[in-house]
Amino acid sequence: MSSLDKYVIHQPKPYRLAIFILIAVMITATSVWFLLKEDSISLQQNLNYLQQNLNLSRQNTQQLSDERLDLREQNQQLNDTTSIQLQELNIQQATVDQLQQQLVELQDQVITLNKELLFYQNITQGATSTELQIRELHLTADAEQSDIIHYRLVITQGKNITKPVTGLVSINIDTDPTVISEQPLNLRYVQLIEGRLKLAENSHPKSITITINQAKKSKLSRTFDWQLTSTIK
Repeated sequence: MSSLDKYVIHQPKPYRLAIFILIAVMITATSVWFLLKEDSISLQQNLNYLQQNLNLSRQNTQQLSDERLDLREQNQQLNDTTSIQLQELNIQQATVDQLQQQLVELQDQVITLNKELLFYQNITQGATSTELQIRELHLTADAEQSDIIHYRLVITQGKNITKPVTGLVSINIDTDPTVISEQPLNLRYVQLIEGRLKLAENSHPKSITITINQAKKSKLSRTFDWQLTSTIK
């Protein structure tokens, strides 16, 4: 380089710097645009993902709501069915209880009928006698009144007596000389006479006498020991 080159004056170039700045700005803007675009795309993807999740959550919520409604309906149906079954069970139990009560009553009736049958069988087994008979006497105490005695008397007619026997049946106890009960007699084979006696206070009889009277005359008499068989409620 010569000594003269040191004194060469260069002309300033104002547009060069502006061009550089413009290029830098464009590059920066382009970079920012790409970055913003990528961020926008990523944000849109995230929004789409969130929207899908939201839609899925809504679907799940709706499905759960539908299932909950179905469960409520099933629960209501189950409650209704259970209520109906309980009512039917109560009806069946009431029916069973009623049938059991009826069975007990029928069994009691059968027992009573068997006793009656045995009672009359015992009466008829000795019916070959030719005489009028005072066959049996049963005495039972009253459960509510101790001074009341119920009696059942059986009188049979002999086979040789063809006409009905009429008259009066009187009952006496050894502790009281008076007649304490009197019943009409209208006998045709067998007559069952029932009634009750009222005992005097502090009376403790040991025997009871049954007398059949016809035309104001004693025709037949029999004395039984005082024995109470059971208590009538």
